[in-house]
Amino acid sequence: MLVSELINGSQPNLALQIRKAIDKVNDSKIRSSIDWIEQQPNKSEIKLNCNYYCGKDLVLTNWSKSSLYDLDFGYGTPLRFSLRRGRNLDGIVILLGTKYDDGIQAYTSLIIEHMQKLEQDPEFKEFFQIS
Repeated sequence: MLVSELINGSQPNLALQIRKAIDKVNDSKIRSSIDWIEQQPNKSEIKLNCNYYCGKDLVLTNWSKSSLYDLDFGYGTPLRFSLRRGRNLDGIVILLGTKYDDGIQAYTSLIIEHMQKLEQDPEFKEFFQIS
């Protein structure tokens, strides 16, 4: 969606667009994607069609229902799960659950200038704790 549609559009239309996007990702679509990947001779050349750096794209992915805290690679289950810092990505939000299912962590990757603007936004500061 265009930002103007997102900001100025009606909530029912936004919900409908999200539902349509979710409905497109079904068993058939996933299997078709896997088949396509398997047919590629050089899988290392496969690139996502999304501009993660200084682009206009926003990627939001929800891992909050994943059982990350149930994983055990031989050292016991994790005490904490976080993402590595230092990646110069712009416009990625990853939602993760918490160890005790008492909330959601939102990892946001923005270039410095965009993050500084977000951190100064009064509405953002009202609802989010930055750590």
